[in-house]
Amino acid sequence: MRGLRLKINKLRIETSTDHGLFGVEIPFLDGLNIIHAENTFGKSTCLQSIIFALGLEGVLGPIKGTPLKSALTRALRVNEVEEALVSSSNVFLELENNLGEIITICRNSKTESSGLVKVWFGPGVSKGFNGLQRRDYHVRMPGSAFNERGFHTFLAEFLSINLPQVVKYDGTKCPLYLEAIFCVNYVEQTR
Repeated sequence: MRGLRLKINKLRIETSTDHGLFGVEIPFLDGLNIIHAENTFGKSTCLQSIIFALGLEGVLGPIKGTPLKSALTRALRVNEVEEALVSSSNVFLELENNLGEIITICRNSKTESSGLVKVWFGPGVSKGFNGLQRRDYHVRMPGSAFNERGFHTFLAEFLSINLPQVVKYDGTKCPLYLEAIFCVNYVEQTR
């Protein structure tokens, strides 16, 4: 039996602005992937987009609102003097588990939409969304870590992760949050 696996096949970021649609699509390979570029070229934006799409921004600290960089939430540089005002951004992640099953998830940067994760069952970024079934899940909301419509409940099942039960402050039990184990798989060197 193969071990647990979360493989990111592709990351797509689409940002709607008053200057039109901007975006990037980044393919990932099997194994270790290193994102390397000069300062201000979007390395942290890509990593934080992945964390945001997975609903794991709690690993970044006690954040209120969207943890995404301003280029995905407020304004992005079009050239040396011009900025485009951002209306919203969508972060798409195409994920594969140890069984070779592929899903595509999408999370929107707008605060009123950011608690919703759209999940398509298939390779939406690679091959398009036509014909793929979709189901919506909730994240970063009460109960979303153990409710059947909670995204982390779905993600743990998709990845075949059997999360241990932990005791909460009121004496009841719930599954350990994915954020508690994800931080051992994420490294961002900023200095």
